Amino acid sequence: FSVVGGVRYTEDKRDFAGCTADSGAGDLSRFFSPIVNSLRAARGLPPIAATAPGACVTLDANLNPGLQQKSLDENNVAFHAGLNWKPAPRTLIYATVSQGYKAGAFATLGSTTEVQLRPVTQEKLIAYEVGVKTNPLGSALQVNAAAFYYDYTDKQQRGRIIDPTFGGLSTLVNVPKSRIYGAEFDASLRPVDGLTIYASYLYRNTKLTEFTGINFSNQSEDFDGDSLKF
Repeated sequence: FSVVGGVRYTEDKRDFAGCTADSGAGDLSRFFSPIVNSLRAARGLPPIAATAPGACVTLDANLNPGLQQKSLDENNVAFHAGLNWKPAPRTLIYATVSQGYKAGAFATLGSTTEVQLRPVTQEKLIAYEVGVKTNPLGSALQVNAAAFYYDYTDKQQRGRIIDPTFGGLSTLVNVPKSRIYGAEFDASLRPVDGLTIYASYLYRNTKLTEFTGINFSNQSEDFDGDSLKF
């Protein structure tokens, strides 16, 4: 028997500056400037000068086009713990539990307003796995099998939001709760030198267990029970 484990503290700081910009030819800026001023007039704001060729057209909260700057400061504690058992010289049976994080991120997409560029927070995963690895015939045969359960909190996913000015827009969103479970098996056989026969199987089941988002009709919808994208 052996026990393995580790703990890691991570602090992640990110600064972001970005926008959707005119190519320099002035086509987008000429098209966008009258739209911006009509939106500003509807809010009782004074008109602004036409956006220069090559400049940013992404709007801030006050309907001013320009470079959008944001920051994100997060920290987390990840860990891994496992139990290994070798009942025979060429067989390993193991069980592990791990907690890990995917850092928060800023969307890279065509952005009409700064709302689309607001960051998603870090994604948390607690992963449970049990499995066996064995080569009963020495190097001639290797067999691996495992079952796993992944519990996600705030999983990052492409989705939609409602902007008060432009309505439904695409961006990154956090899914509060979701999960994946499954099993996998693979085996490789080397009957003679120079020949390897390989077989594998994977079963995976994904589900959103807590998520109310915006659908393509720009309506709020409960997506609980749907499978994860991609």
